[in-house]
Amino acid sequence: MSDSNDDKNSGFTPLRSRERESKIRAFIQAKESIRIWRKGDKEALGFAIESGEGDLLNVELLNLAKKSFVEGSFLNTKLLFTIDMKGLKFFGTGKLNRKSDLFQFTVDEKLFKSERRKDFRILAFPVHDIKVEIPVVRNNDADNVVEFTSAKKKGEHTHLFSQFLSLVDNKSTTTQENLESNQDGEFVTLRALDVSISGLSLRISEYEKAFFEETKKLGAFYLCFEQTKYIIPASEIVYVMDYVDHDRKGLNFYKVGIRFQDVSELLYQDLSRELNKRLQQVMVDKEFEDFIK
Repeated sequence: MSDSNDDKNSGFTPLRSRERESKIRAFIQAKESIRIWRKGDKEALGFAIESGEGDLLNVELLNLAKKSFVEGSFLNTKLLFTIDMKGLKFFGTGKLNRKSDLFQFTVDEKLFKSERRKDFRILAFPVHDIKVEIPVVRNNDADNVVEFTSAKKKGEHTHLFSQFLSLVDNKSTTTQENLESNQDGEFVTLRALDVSISGLSLRISEYEKAFFEETKKLGAFYLCFEQTKYIIPASEIVYVMDYVDHDRKGLNFYKVGIRFQDVSELLYQDLSRELNKRLQQVMVDKEFEDFIK
């Protein structure tokens, strides 16, 4: 087993005894899901924690079609496991045994927390369909108009057609309350390139460039996954840089970096779950296999 310095450098940090006991109790109370696999397996099997005490977790196999396989290959042998909780990943080893209608998993002495993915970033396009909806801001003053206009054109979701006569200021920035009360309003939709807990990057065209170059802060906007959307209450523009789109050569595109602000604990947890679902879990599992040698 690696020494403590190696543990820190690997991204897997062993929990102290009290923290370990506290986390296992939290797993049980929350009835978290646990993924279990044998070293070298291409996939892990999902179980639900039904109850437990101390190091013993009473777990139910989620895919009953795998029951015979589990009974023939998983019992009384060293297994690896991972549990996701509040955006963090915990790893360890243990053994699985039969207990009545359930299985009983015994957690080994060392429980590890993965530090590597506190702010993990996932590739959105073209792997995942993740978009941002920014509300159109219109000032009543005709001499101070800021306008996004959306259109459909050859698969492009957004264009900014109007000339910017002025930039969005604090008075015209959309708040979370305004966004929630005006869900049927106008929005400009932009494609996300990658997303993390703390921010994202967008692909924009020449039309939107001027807006993002001059706008330091954004008001509330929607972060849209395939079936769910979340309100990001505030954010700031970090950079605007050239971006090469190999599928649309000859056109100018740019990449915008956005950092989230005022993210609540609940929103943090929701985004963690969304991003965790899209992580290439096999890669993380393999990292732990290599570490636990």
